[in-house]
Amino acid sequence: MLYIKKVSFILFSSAKGWLFARILSSLILGLVPYVSLWTTENLVNGIVKVLSDDATINDLFIYLIALLFVQALPLIFGSLIVIIDKKYENILNLHIQHKVSYKATNVPISYYDIPDFHNKLSRLDGNLGLRLMTPVKSYIEIFKYTLSILSVVYYLIEIHWALVVLNCVVSIPLIFMQNRYGKKQFNLMVKQTPDIRMSRYYNSLLSNRQSIREVRIFGLRDYFLNKWSQLFRKTNDEAYKLTRSLEGNQAFFQFLNSIFYVISLVFAIYVLKSRSLGVGAYVAITQSMTTFLVNIKMLGVNISKIYKEQLYIKDLFDFLDYTEGISTERATKEFTQTASKGIEFKNVDFKYPLSDKNVLKEINFSLKPNEKIAIVGSNGSGKSTLVKCLMGLYHPTKGEIFIDGLEIREIKEESLYKKITVIFQDFIKYNLSIYENIAIGNIQDINNEEKIQKVAKATGIHNLAMQLDDGYQAVLGKIYVKGVDLSGGQWQNLALSRALFKEGEIFILDEPTSALDPKAELEVFEKFKELSKGKTTIYISHRMASARLADRILVMDKGRIIEEGTHDELMIQEGTYFNMYSAQAKWYQ
Repeated sequence: MLYIKKVSFILFSSAKGWLFARILSSLILGLVPYVSLWTTENLVNGIVKVLSDDATINDLFIYLIALLFVQALPLIFGSLIVIIDKKYENILNLHIQHKVSYKATNVPISYYDIPDFHNKLSRLDGNLGLRLMTPVKSYIEIFKYTLSILSVVYYLIEIHWALVVLNCVVSIPLIFMQNRYGKKQFNLMVKQTPDIRMSRYYNSLLSNRQSIREVRIFGLRDYFLNKWSQLFRKTNDEAYKLTRSLEGNQAFFQFLNSIFYVISLVFAIYVLKSRSLGVGAYVAITQSMTTFLVNIKMLGVNISKIYKEQLYIKDLFDFLDYTEGISTERATKEFTQTASKGIEFKNVDFKYPLSDKNVLKEINFSLKPNEKIAIVGSNGSGKSTLVKCLMGLYHPTKGEIFIDGLEIREIKEESLYKKITVIFQDFIKYNLSIYENIAIGNIQDINNEEKIQKVAKATGIHNLAMQLDDGYQAVLGKIYVKGVDLSGGQWQNLALSRALFKEGEIFILDEPTSALDPKAELEVFEKFKELSKGKTTIYISHRMASARLADRILVMDKGRIIEEGTHDELMIQEGTYFNMYSAQAKWYQ
């Protein structure tokens, strides 16, 4: 009930027709049982009279029409509801998936480092429209079955109130039992989410194109299969135990219901005899008790469904309403001219959410326009985190970052991202055409073929495209269609093409060459230096290939800048940089 207003708002705005159709059909179908019982009683009594020659078959006409109505109406409405459900399920799925995807690209990047965040996203996986509709369907079904129960109760009370009591003795406890198990299923879903995610991960390692090579070479198939099997069995055993307990209790209550059903029939005979009611009344009573029990059971089932689905509803709106870490003050400033003041870090600290350890500590440095610096250090020294703070992906825990005189939190994201071009260490190898792989660097300029060919020629990708049958339209990768596989260096040049196509003023290379050998890495950096003339440039690496190409070098260790200067200045100091460069010098000889 906590989120029913929010759900209702979405349904009224996107699926008002579905909501109206569902409520109307439930209202009509909820009254059908009473009409059915009335029809059964009078039709059976009429048949008895026809058989005893006290009436003609024409006297049954109205009851036969009523019987046709109560038989056909649920079938017609059932088919119409399936059609309407599917139509609005697709509409809602598009609407909610759009909201979730939009939000996922808007939350702080740091939240992708939190396991619970991934648990929520994992539970939001699937047909979002259907899952949003399911609890609402259950509420409407509860309304329908309640109305059906009340119509049966009204009929039975007209005969004898004790018949209602006998039907309720076991049926009402059954609802509470199903309600309790609905809560247990809800809690089990929450508990199992991490294990289910891990199980899916192990399974993906056995079928993923990138991982399958190592799985075979290192003989990991049985290891990962065992890991997956253990988690699969664990989660399924827990679900089985709960199902077994539920079904056992339901069987017990169904047995009790059967006992009271027989008692009710005996009592009905006594009532009919004492009140001189016809055979039709007896048949209608037996039908009413069956209808009562079925509706009670379905009432409990739908209450249970609400508990199971409320986890999804809670996760959905917690996710959509999430604001922690997102600035409530909208950034309003944007760059209006070419950078003239450079970049400055002032006393910057950063730590990841749910962590007490600072990854960056007292970072202070400045970068002049068009200057090229290299940030070097061992793995885990904080180089990539520093760059992510510069790009606005992470906000400093303490301190300030200025770009062209503007504090980074004040700058509109769109304006900041337009100014920065980056090639990440784990850059994406898009399974798209060569043309699209370059064009998505600046999607607003996607139709500029001349510009795409210009950057492709500069990086050597043009020659590659000309060697392929489909040229720039050749699809890369072999996951979705029969495409072309590229070498590591070719993918590197394609990523470089994409970065150049964007034409940002600040260029960042965040260890994108870590998979290349040192000499190939040096060639990439030299090419990048040539292509990024007139740009502010930052090279990130734990290898020294980029260092001598830079105007200045920052050396990082354990989140701090421990050395700063040119290559020659740092070599004279014979400190950390000297040791790193000396250890790697043979790679570049």
